[in-house]
Amino acid sequence: MTAIFNQPSSVGEQQLENIEREVDCTEEEIKIAKRHGMAAWHLEGLRLYCWQENRMLILRSSKYESRRFHFSGDHKAKSAEVKAQTMRGEVVFNGQRYFSDYDMLSLWDREGNSYERVATCLPNMGFKKIDEVINKLNMFIGNRIMFQHGANDEYVDEKGLPKNSLKDDETFIAFDERRNIIELMSLSALRNFYNQRSLDPWIY
Repeated sequence: MTAIFNQPSSVGEQQLENIEREVDCTEEEIKIAKRHGMAAWHLEGLRLYCWQENRMLILRSSKYESRRFHFSGDHKAKSAEVKAQTMRGEVVFNGQRYFSDYDMLSLWDREGNSYERVATCLPNMGFKKIDEVINKLNMFIGNRIMFQHGANDEYVDEKGLPKNSLKDDETFIAFDERRNIIELMSLSALRNFYNQRSLDPWIY
């Protein structure tokens, strides 16, 4: 798969989809990936991760415009230190080009009939990730280090309120331990999903 990253700084959507088909992504995977700003083969990688680890992963959708930079050797996924927002899919910081990384909301172990939260951030260290957890996620999706920090649910103030809020019109995607992909197309859909699966606490 390394060869597909030998591309110009960006590619057109049709060329990008052709590349995804070359690595055996299905048409349905490509459609889902487009809706959530992801590379299509990452869907299968994350499904496999959740199935093997008996876990559920919930992400905030990335920016659709960033997809065209996923194949660029000139770009990296945006790290937690890069505070500027990506515009039209990319941002330049200290001379390096970045595209939107994958924002994890939460990670859960399946325990019997319920879920237990998996810690992804070091205690009292803000967004600083637990390397063992984050590195394994990245290993399942291949060449790109798309997960740069811990889960948003864990990044809270002293009152337990989120430091990074969510917007009503944002969309989300979940991968469960049965290899299901669940598209959550609004903040209210995400709230209902947390409630239905007793994912506590809901902090948004």
